[in-house]
Amino acid sequence: MKSELIVKFQFIASHSLEGYETPHPHRWQLEVVVSGVPKNGKIIDMFKFRDQIQELIQPLESQYLNDCPLVSPEIREFPTCETLCNFFQHEMSQRILMSYTKENPSLRLSSITVALCEMDGTETGAVRLSD
Repeated sequence: MKSELIVKFQFIASHSLEGYETPHPHRWQLEVVVSGVPKNGKIIDMFKFRDQIQELIQPLESQYLNDCPLVSPEIREFPTCETLCNFFQHEMSQRILMSYTKENPSLRLSSITVALCEMDGTETGAVRLSD
């Protein structure tokens, strides 16, 4: 039987968009969903997986995304939920393929969701990429 593991993260980073040129911070929420057939009681080592995602997010914390050298030029030009979703999807696909498919060949990245929130946590909207 196939199972899904859902892990959620938050980070704060600022950006500016065309028409809104003043840099302003947001609370960004990231949800990563992986699926697969459990082996030895789990589809993936959740703690190791969370650590890898945290390593990916940590350098973005408190950054101005428009100037952040850790992200692609597309994100620097348009730091939106859509471009961040693509970034995380690409990075997580690479990490899953490299780190976990040997352990569990059924493992798949099911979806990535990036939500844009105000600093008080109120969600403005979200984008989901799914397999």
